[in-house]
Amino acid sequence: MTNKIFISFVLFLVLVKIIAVFSTDFNLFADEAQYWLWSKNLDFGYFSKPPLLAWCLRIYTSVFGDTFAALKFFSMPFYLFTAFFVYSLCKKLGFEKPDSLCCAIIFFIIPAASLSSVIVSTDVILLFFWIILINLVLEIRNNPKNLSFVFLGVFFGLAFLAKYAAIYFLICLIVLFVFDKKTRKSTGSNIQGVILFVLVSFVFILPNILWNYLNGWVTLSHTADNANLKNYDLNIFRGVGFLFTQLLMLGPFLFVGFLINIKNFKIDFENIYLLSFSLPIIIVVFVESVLVRANANWAAPALLALLILFYRSIKKHKTIIIHITFFFNLGLGLFLFFAIATSMPLKVFDRISGLKDFALEVGSITDGKTLVVNDRMLFSSLSYELRDRSIKILMPYNPSGPIKNHFQLKSKLEVGQNKKFYLVGSPDSISYLSQKHQTKIIKKINKKFISEQITIYEVSF
Repeated sequence: MTNKIFISFVLFLVLVKIIAVFSTDFNLFADEAQYWLWSKNLDFGYFSKPPLLAWCLRIYTSVFGDTFAALKFFSMPFYLFTAFFVYSLCKKLGFEKPDSLCCAIIFFIIPAASLSSVIVSTDVILLFFWIILINLVLEIRNNPKNLSFVFLGVFFGLAFLAKYAAIYFLICLIVLFVFDKKTRKSTGSNIQGVILFVLVSFVFILPNILWNYLNGWVTLSHTADNANLKNYDLNIFRGVGFLFTQLLMLGPFLFVGFLINIKNFKIDFENIYLLSFSLPIIIVVFVESVLVRANANWAAPALLALLILFYRSIKKHKTIIIHITFFFNLGLGLFLFFAIATSMPLKVFDRISGLKDFALEVGSITDGKTLVVNDRMLFSSLSYELRDRSIKILMPYNPSGPIKNHFQLKSKLEVGQNKKFYLVGSPDSISYLSQKHQTKIIKKINKKFISEQITIYEVSF
C-alpha cells in the first residue's frame, strides 16, 4: 500500500511540474543556456565546469530536442533516482520501510529539490552520484569486495566529471575512516580494492586533467578566483546567512525538530556516518562564507546525509515535526510551481523573463550578420534563443587580459576576423582590435534581466 501511495504522490508532483513548465512564459536561466551551448560543442572540459553535464545534455537533446520544455524535464529523472537511493540508504541504516519511503518523499519535496528539479545544473548530476557513493561506502564497510571498490571508483570518477565539488567525498571518507574503526578495518583488509578505487577514479578524471593542462589550467584559475581567499573580509554574518540558507533548502522544521530532540541524540555508527558525509562540507563552505562568500548550492551534497540525520533523530519522538515538514515543503513547492505556471512577476524571476522577445528583436536587427556579445549571460541566452537562425555569435577578448569565461576561450573575436558586425555591449570591449572602426548606435533597450541598459551598435572597419 505504501508503495502505491509513494508512486501516486510522485506522479502527482511530476504532473504539477509538467503543467507549470508548459504554462509558463519564462525563459531559460543564462547558466542553463550556457550548458546547452556547451553540449553543442563537446569537449573534455569547459572553463568553469567539468564535461559530464554537457555530455548528458547532448545525448538527452538528441532524443528529446532542444525545446524549453524538454530541457526543463532534464533534471527530473535524476531526482527520482536520487530519491530511490535515499530510500535505499535509509533501509541500510535500519529504517523501517514506511520511514524510508517518507524520508525519500521529503527529499523529493524539500525546497532545494523542488526548485532544482526544473533547472539544468551540475548539482543535479552530482547529487545522484553522491547518494550512490555513500550507499557504496556502507556496502564496502560490511563487505569489502574488489568489485565494490571498482564501482566506487567509477561513480567517484563520474561525480568528479559532474562537478569538482565531488572532491568533498574524499574529505568525508577520511573523516569516517578516522572515527569509525570498522571502516578502517574493512578498507585495510583489502588494499587491492583501495588500489583499484584509485586507478579507476584516475582513469575517469584523466581526460579532464589533460584538457585543463592543454588550456592553461583555466578551470583551476577560475576556481581560485571564485574562492578569492587573497582578498578575504571576515564577516560572521555572511556565515550565519549561509547556514540559514541551508536550513531553508531543507525546510527549517526538520532542524527545529532536531534541536528539540537533541537530548536523545546518540553517538552511534549511523549518526557518525551521516555526520561524516555532511558536517565537513558544511564547515568548509561556512568558513569560506565567513572569509569571502559562498553560494547556497556549494554545500548541496551535505544536504542528503543531513536530511537523513535530522529525520532519524526525530522519527521516534517528534513525528508531528515530520508531518509539519511534509506539508510545509509540499505547500512551498506547489506555490513555486504555481508562480512558474502563471509567470508571476516576482523579482526572483526577473532574470528569466523577457529574454525571448529581446533575442528576437536582436535577431531582426542583425539580419544574419555576425553578432558580438560582451556579456556571458547574454551570450548564452542569445545563442539559445537564436539557435534556429544562421547568426554567428562571438565574444570580445583582449589577449593581454585574463580569460573570464568559456566563450573568450573558444568563441573569441579575433583581430581582422570581421569587417562588419553588430555589438551588444560597450565599444570599449573591442578596443583591443586596434584597427580604426566606426560604431553607430542602433538601439538602446531596457530589460529586467540585466541591471544596466543594453546598447546595440553597428561596427564597421
